[in-house]
Amino acid sequence: MKTEPNSFLNRYGRFELKYVITTAQGKSIRERLGHFMSLDTFASQHGFYINRSLYFDTPDLKEYMEYVDGEKRRRKVRLRRYLLEDNKVNIELKQKLDRIIWKDKVKLDLEKAVNLITSPWDWVENENTQLAEIAQQIVRYDYQPKATVTYQRIPYHDVIDGRVRITFDYNIRCGEAEMFLREVTPDDLRVLPPGFEVLELKFTRFCPNWVRNIIDDFSLSPTTYSKYAKSIDRLKFKSFIRSVK
Repeated sequence: MKTEPNSFLNRYGRFELKYVITTAQGKSIRERLGHFMSLDTFASQHGFYINRSLYFDTPDLKEYMEYVDGEKRRRKVRLRRYLLEDNKVNIELKQKLDRIIWKDKVKLDLEKAVNLITSPWDWVENENTQLAEIAQQIVRYDYQPKATVTYQRIPYHDVIDGRVRITFDYNIRCGEAEMFLREVTPDDLRVLPPGFEVLELKFTRFCPNWVRNIIDDFSLSPTTYSKYAKSIDRLKFKSFIRSVK
């Protein structure tokens, strides 16, 4: 997209920080968050929900290499779904400039979403400008399905104005495109070792003091962590998962 995030941060963009933590730290942090945040209603039945994302990349893995090379500005095209019995999926174009993220997201029937990916020229002039933008990116870079990533997510949002969101992702696994259409099995490759989680902190404009205090009290340092890139490491380059602490 041509518009820089500084011009629409208040409306669209938000800051995103990631931390790799232990399960024990995650449990303690969630106990602290109970004073300021609530569990999303979507996860209220089980305390978590399952996220399935099918990522697309160029034939030469341009998006993966930009992450490896530490490029500040990156993008991802993905399909995302939560319930296998729901035929609706989100098609997303997520973009990032340093620690600011913004994205176009449209909900479609799975069949239409697949058609947009496989026949993007039919969508480049769609009346829905978000779909047209995503189609144009697919045409430009020749995106193809590369990896599916699934994980369990515990999501919180602040109870004051909803501008702060903190999620805890664990049991992160990866597979080929077909994994997007099925349940996860114990044989699917792990991306993060057991006993670890990825904490994602998202906020607009500023980070509240109570969040900063929690981060400081647990001596957490932000890190770059891409579930997609780690999955490519496992699937394409056969890397081993390692302890991160």
